[in-house]
Amino acid sequence: MSQECRKVKVPYFIDYNIIAEWDTGLNGEITIHNSSDEVIEDWKLLFDCTVDINTFWTADITHKENDTYYVGNRGYNSNIRPDETIVLGFNAKKDKPNLKLKINNMILYCMDVYQEDTTDTDQDGLYDIVEKSIGTDINNKDSDGDGLDDYQEVQILGLNPLSKDSDGNGITDYDEDNDGDGLSNGEEILLGCNPMMGDSDGDRLNDYEEVKIHRTNPNEEDTDGDLISDYVEIELGLSPLQKDTNADGILDCDEKVQQNYHLDMSDGIALSLDLSVASNKYLEDDLDIECHTDTDQMISQNLVGTIYKLDGDVTEEDTPAKITFVLNENTFNDNMKVYSYNGEEFVPTEFIYSADDNCVTIDVEKLHTQYFLGYEKIKSTLYQKAVLKAAKKVK
Repeated sequence: MSQECRKVKVPYFIDYNIIAEWDTGLNGEITIHNSSDEVIEDWKLLFDCTVDINTFWTADITHKENDTYYVGNRGYNSNIRPDETIVLGFNAKKDKPNLKLKINNMILYCMDVYQEDTTDTDQDGLYDIVEKSIGTDINNKDSDGDGLDDYQEVQILGLNPLSKDSDGNGITDYDEDNDGDGLSNGEEILLGCNPMMGDSDGDRLNDYEEVKIHRTNPNEEDTDGDLISDYVEIELGLSPLQKDTNADGILDCDEKVQQNYHLDMSDGIALSLDLSVASNKYLEDDLDIECHTDTDQMISQNLVGTIYKLDGDVTEEDTPAKITFVLNENTFNDNMKVYSYNGEEFVPTEFIYSADDNCVTIDVEKLHTQYFLGYEKIKSTLYQKAVLKAAKKVK
């Protein structure tokens, strides 16, 4: 029965990266992710590559023409299920030490359904059919005896399951740190972390920091389940291991913590803004500030200067705050005005000017969404009449 090969039409994503590199070669991997809700059946891959690929551990090079590779599946991995990612680990040699790996023009093809053989004698997660094709022992989960089973080396780490030290650098694959987070591959596997991601749970703390320093769960963004990520709790001086850090009966997610927010600015009257406020929102994530120098609001109220717009949930809280604007040189004079926006118009707001620091400070009972720094325009028509009158007297 003949088979028809065609380009895959459903959504998918292909990427590649280097696992280990030395002067004469490298180990890398290509990942194929099926982002559709349909099975990609009997896939084939076509691409161009700048280095000379010797072999794939989970695929076959069926043809090579110049720098173009035609790669086929191994049968056991012929179908890519919806939302599944397959990893194609490979070894390549480099003609020059400074030769960079680049893989371009990646096109995925598919053919008819392949009935895969799912026999896995040693229960390591790799089917016997693939173990036979790459030379690993179907009766031994860890063919090279490095402490990582064959599935982990092939499918997760993209390493050589037949060598304890895939890149030959004197460090075993178990003790290597593929993602550079300070934890070894073996440690991360035992902890259930992703050894290819420095921050397995995406909370902005790397796995080493979570395990060795903070004792938090590297696989949970919010270890104590108080609705605040471990990273934010640490930044706010709270405990990521306790829902109520100070045991005052208020959960950390509702606790208002004094915070100082700083923003340097290149436009407008002010060089920078400093905000001090107690909030249960993490200002670095919650607050966004924009500068505007020409708006309908300013024009309608005959103002010249800069409007600072604050966008964030913190502006909806009834919490006192202090805002300090450090001004550009020679900006301040006795005619400067500060206004806050009450939802309908700008209203005058009291402020304190420090000549030593060249800054304007506002103390407010509640943050408003907009503040204006500047001056009132001189009424243009009156000004022109005064100039004309003066000119006539001179004549």
